[in-house]
Formats: sequence, C-alpha cells, structure tokens
Amino acid sequence: SDIVGMGLGDKLWLSKDGNILVSCSQTVVNWHRYNNVANTWDFLAQHGPNSTVFDIPEIVRVSSSDDGRVVALATKSASEGRIYAIELQADNTVVQRGQEFTMALPYGVWLSGDGNIMVVGIIEDNGLIFLESKRFNPNFRRWIDAVIDRNNEIRLPSAVEGIALSTDGNFVAVVGGSELTVLVYCSSCDAYQVHGNKILFGEEIGEAGWTFSLQITPDGSAMAVGSIAPNATRGTIQVYHIHTETRTWQIGRPLIEAIGEPISSIALSMSPNATTVCVGTTYRTNQNTTLGTVTIYTTGAN
Repeated sequence: SDIVGMGLGDKLWLSKDGNILVSCSQTVVNWHRYNNVANTWDFLAQHGPNSTVFDIPEIVRVSSSDDGRVVALATKSASEGRIYAIELQADNTVVQRGQEFTMALPYGVWLSGDGNIMVVGIIEDNGLIFLESKRFNPNFRRWIDAVIDRNNEIRLPSAVEGIALSTDGNFVAVVGGSELTVLVYCSSCDAYQVHGNKILFGEEIGEAGWTFSLQITPDGSAMAVGSIAPNATRGTIQVYHIHTETRTWQIGRPLIEAIGEPISSIALSMSPNATTVCVGTTYRTNQNTTLGTVTIYTTGAN
C-alpha cells in the first residue's frame, strides 16, 4: 500500500536483467534478488532509519541504475531537502556514493543507466524548477557539475513534468508545459545543448496536470513518450525518431491512441534500437483496488 499511487517510475525499479528489485516506501529503500531455484525474491539489503549510512526523511523520488545497485534519492524533511546516491556492494552492504547535496526543496532526481550521471531538480523561490547535471568521478568518489543551463542559453520548461536519461547520461529528454526538449552533452564545452527541434504538443496536452513517462535510446535517436490526462481517461503512447539529415524529430503512429481505463500511472521501457516498447499501466477499479497491465509492442505489429 505504501508503493501504490506514487508512480511506477518513482518508487519501484527492476534491473535490466530482471534479477534485482528496488522498492521504496516513504522512508525505506529495499533490495531483493530473484532466486531462480526457489522461484522467490530473497532480501538483500535495506537503507532507511536504521541504516548505517544515515537516517532518511521522507523520500520524494528514487532512481536506479540499470543493474539496480546504484540508487539516487531525493528526500525532504521539515528543515531541508537532500539529494544523494547509495550503492549496494558485493557483500550486500550499502555505502554512500559521492557527496550529498542540500537545498530548500528538491523536485526530484534521475539517474543514468550506468549510475554515473545524476540530473537533479531543485524548486527555486520563484516556483520554477532548475536542473543540474552531475557526473560521478570514481577516482575522487565525488559528483562533478556538468552544466545544463548556462547563461540561459537553454531554456527548459518552467513546469518539468517528465525526464529521461540515456544509459550513459549523454542525452536528457525533458517534458513540461506544452513542449519536449532533448539535450545532448557536449564534452568540449562541458555543457548540454539542444538535440534536434523542440517538440510542441497541442493545447490540450499543454494543460496543467498531464502525467508523462519518457524513455530515450542510448544513442538519442528515438524516444517513447506516454501521456495521461488529468482526469486519467485520455492519453497516448507515441514513438519519435530523429531524422538523420534534417535533425528534426519525426512522429510515428501512436501505440495507444486513447486510454479508456482510469489510469493512475504509466511506465515505459524501450529496446536500444527502438523496435520494441514495453508499456506498464496501473489503474483503480470500482472496488478501490489497484490492477496493472503490461503490453509489448514491436515494429510491424498491430
């Protein structure tokens, strides 16, 4: 019951090989490993109030690496917000990965698949959301800033509603308001730059309250975008490809043109070559229970 309603991509993560499960309540992170002999999920470790790292206030958002061993957390208490990463060691002990960051109010954190890039969202005094990117330096065990918005060269949506990172963190997709922007990391200038054109949604999707879920391929050539209306009765799941010559995003046929059930959350997973998309959704029934469905779409399939 602690997990339901928080969003599939916020508090529940499964490793790419399907063997490590990361789950969170409001204050605790748990790791389980699949036992293929007994067909059970065996407890590995826990990070929470009784942890040897340090106590956790309320968890705002969690993000995991592809192998499930590096987890980034955004937390808040009555006095401050914190963003930091932890790592599950081979002996199943949990250690902090790099330094922590404190701020008045964190919006969220997103981790690349290799666990070496964190995108940090901070709510500023004016209510806007500022994004920072941090790269992990294994030699010094510290997070180093990689600029996202330098001198307002790149203007991100004021209301960030969805973020996705590529496996190595070099591509960042950000959706908010009525537009979607993809950024690519430029190593020579140590900053992120716009990748392709901005995708503008219609007025309807631009309304406040829409829920988005994003996935982007490792090479930044394709994206899967899921959207759900505020009343959870309308939405689409769309795949975009970037044109190699014009460097503009091309829209394909919607995977789902309309969602009929009262969807409460949505999660997407896409193959590296964008030929297969897995869609998971949860919804509330009339009996106030939560059910979920999983659908897999492949190129050329109906």
